[in-house]
Amino acid sequence: MELLVSCKNAVKNFGREKALKNVSFEIKKGQIVGLLGENGSGKTSLLNCIAGLSHLSSGEVSINGVSVQDYKVKRELAYMPVVNLFNPKWTIKNAVESFSGLFPDFDIKKNADMLKILNISENTEFRSMSSGTLAKAKLAFTLSRNVKLYLLDEPFANIDLVAREEIYSLILREFNPETTIILSTHFINEIEMLLDRVMLMKEGRITADINVEEYKEKNDKSIVEFYREIMKTEVS
Repeated sequence: MELLVSCKNAVKNFGREKALKNVSFEIKKGQIVGLLGENGSGKTSLLNCIAGLSHLSSGEVSINGVSVQDYKVKRELAYMPVVNLFNPKWTIKNAVESFSGLFPDFDIKKNADMLKILNISENTEFRSMSSGTLAKAKLAFTLSRNVKLYLLDEPFANIDLVAREEIYSLILREFNPETTIILSTHFINEIEMLLDRVMLMKEGRITADINVEEYKEKNDKSIVEFYREIMKTEVS
């Protein structure tokens, strides 16, 4: 498979605090990668650096061999942050108009199809949405961009099981093997079937990096059990 993302010796400092400590990995095209770890482990900091939204203190992150700080590279990825960046007064229709103007790769028909499946009307205002509906809308707009890399930061946070299941289905349905998804989450047991690869973060470092299929073939354990064992080892 073709190499897409390369991270070499990434270090990110916030004053004296080290959010990322010499992080290195490579991700190939066509993978769905789960970034696992407790709050404060460095997941969001890493995603921000991959997105080019935050500068590394040292090290390098590149997409197809080009630094993520290059403006052209930033157009090849779509980032769904934890926070809601949509104007609360906007309707879905307003957001479509904004996205289609900002992003030449935004697929209006694809967006409409996804929103229809999710039962979200174009007249719905963001300020009236439940946390579950908002999460689904954010994901629909992110996946409506035709890019090579999708970064999803805690896409399942603070929403109920039904909404999470709709999001899992949407990701599986819309995933294109020519693209790559990196998502951070705490819902390990529910998304195991989505993932090709798991990277576990602890205190700014990647402490484990496994191929899900290969792991299951060699071990009679789930990824959830693997995660629990690693966390216990780290604590003890």
